[in-house]
This record gives sequence, C-alpha cells and structure tokens, in this order.
Amino acid sequence: MCVEASAGNVEIQVSPEQKIDVVYTKVGTWENGHLVLEEIFAKSGLDLNNLKRNSDTKQVIEILESFQEMPTGRISTVKGTAHIQNLEEGVYLMQGISSKNYEVQSTLISVPTWDSAMGEMNYEIQWMPKINAVMKGAATGDANPIVLILIICAISLLFIVRTLYFSLRLC
Repeated sequence: MCVEASAGNVEIQVSPEQKIDVVYTKVGTWENGHLVLEEIFAKSGLDLNNLKRNSDTKQVIEILESFQEMPTGRISTVKGTAHIQNLEEGVYLMQGISSKNYEVQSTLISVPTWDSAMGEMNYEIQWMPKINAVMKGAATGDANPIVLILIICAISLLFIVRTLYFSLRLC
C-alpha cells in the first residue's frame, strides 16, 4: 500500500501587539513510524523517539540549537500571527528570535501531530510560543531594586545605631 506524503501548515500565534521573528529548521523525518535525524544532526547521537520528559526535550533543543545549520525558513508575525505553509512531514526546530525586550522559548513541532480528540493525524498545527519579558535592570546591567533597598536600609540602620550610641554616651 502506497501512502502519499502530505504537506503540513503551522500557524504561529502571539498577542497582536507582539512581533516576533521565527526561524525553523527540519531536524528529523518519519521513517517506518520512527523519527530519524537529518544527516547534519545525526552525528549528535540524539534519539527523538525517546523524549519522555520536558527536561529531555529541553536538552535535545539545546543540542540542536548548537548546530550552525542554515534554517529551512524564516517568518515574522504580523498582527500576532504568521503562517508557515507546505512543510514536509518531519520534525522542525522552531526558534523565536529574542530581542532586548523578550526571550522566545524554542520548541520541536512534528508534522503531522496526533490529534487525540479527532483520532487522526493533524497537518494543521498551531504554535503559541512561550515569550518571557526581559527585566529592564537585567538587560542594562542595573542593580536589582531589592538589593538597593537593602543597602539603603543597612546604611540607615548604621546611622541610627551610631546616633543612639553617641546620645547614650553623652548622658
């Protein structure tokens, strides 16, 4: 029985006021029900078939991101959405390009993905990237406000103790 490969589509959704750039790279293909790494990534020794925990996936993503492979494509969101169309079956590393205001968490997306509610493979995939705001102080190297408050309190306490000591000594 010959099954024709289908193309998949990924819709990227962020809030309308956010604009992110995403690069995506095909890292694996489906062969006989198993994921096989693309040739460039095969030397890593990774096994995409045995990702059981979130920490396993994060570790695999970090290793895949270390490769200097050219991405399959790049896209930007407009008014909170972007559409990647006609992706071959396989697994893609989706990397949001972080900026000075936010960091975008990378993920792996499989085309197709199993839809348990429908009981079938789904070629229409939605991805809502996890976006973390970058603290302004951390980005510019400014000290943490809590640390500054503690330093001011310590200096104030020192002056209070010194004043009390000298006022009691004069009595």
